[in-house]
Amino acid sequence: MNKTKNLVSATLSEASCDKIQEMIKKIESELPFLIALSTADKRRIRPSGPRTAAFVDMALRGAQSFPKYLLSTFDVDEFEHDVLLMHRLKGLRASVASLLEKLDDTIYASSADALAEANEVYGYLKKASRFEGSLKAVVKEIGQRYARPSRRKNVADDE
Repeated sequence: MNKTKNLVSATLSEASCDKIQEMIKKIESELPFLIALSTADKRRIRPSGPRTAAFVDMALRGAQSFPKYLLSTFDVDEFEHDVLLMHRLKGLRASVASLLEKLDDTIYASSADALAEANEVYGYLKKASRFEGSLKAVVKEIGQRYARPSRRKNVADDE
């Protein structure tokens, strides 16, 4: 018995998939301001990590505490809005990233289960094809997964 066999014991109906797709569309409709940056745009924007977020938070506190030192055209409320959006989206991203990781791991495990089962079916059909000629074409087609590319003959061998 294969070690990976039966890592995942679950079912997912087509109706459930459709319902989940609709929920994803609903989530996207709640975030109409999301954008997709081009690679060039991403290169032009300075990267932001934990240190940048801390810097931004401190600058916001400074702007809120000492607005008289800022230009009158500087919109502290807009700055606060951008910082709140950044933090809220990062919180959502953590949840989505966790879900994506679980999806990836489940796909990986269910693929391993399916491959183990496919190998088992192939073995049964291969054995049965010795006695049942009508299986030979199916076994040959399934066996293409294990087919190795043929080596090209050396030109010197033909001479």
